[in-house]
Amino acid sequence: MKIGDCFIAVLVFLLMACGSKEKGLSKDEEANSVLNQLSDEAKAMQLRADKRDSLNAAMLLQANEIVIAEEAREEAEEHAALECGCEAKTFGVKTKYSWVEFRLPQRAKEQVIKIRKGSYNRFVFPKNYRVFWSDILFRCEPNTCRWQRVSGNWGRDNTLEVTPLTNGPYAFTGDRN
Repeated sequence: MKIGDCFIAVLVFLLMACGSKEKGLSKDEEANSVLNQLSDEAKAMQLRADKRDSLNAAMLLQANEIVIAEEAREEAEEHAALECGCEAKTFGVKTKYSWVEFRLPQRAKEQVIKIRKGSYNRFVFPKNYRVFWSDILFRCEPNTCRWQRVSGNWGRDNTLEVTPLTNGPYAFTGDRN
């Protein structure tokens, strides 16, 4: 016998023992009264159980929606990482009177840009102001989605050495005043 059944049996006994003598009810009326009270209590218990089940179902649905949203977010991040590209970026160096910029365009991941060796000179008495660069290789890194220098370098000095100017689609030079 379940606890709920015991509770109902005790309730029926108490209602039958107390209810009929005080109210002057017949046995049939007393039985109907007890059954009505038990029926009302059963309906109330069923209503509470239904509310609890509805609440549990709603919480489970909400938890599932959170999991689905999290999985979608993770998938979107993975897709974005696979599809990333590098934004346009400028690298360079300046002297007091000259400059060079390496203007890298927006590109897809893992693409490379090669810039050939060159220099730019501006002589302002009593000395020369030179910017220079070796063969440079830039790569759009897939892990960071940023341009990275793979090889080569650039700098500035006062040397009078002349290297062929190699302004190209990515190297730009000029004078500063």
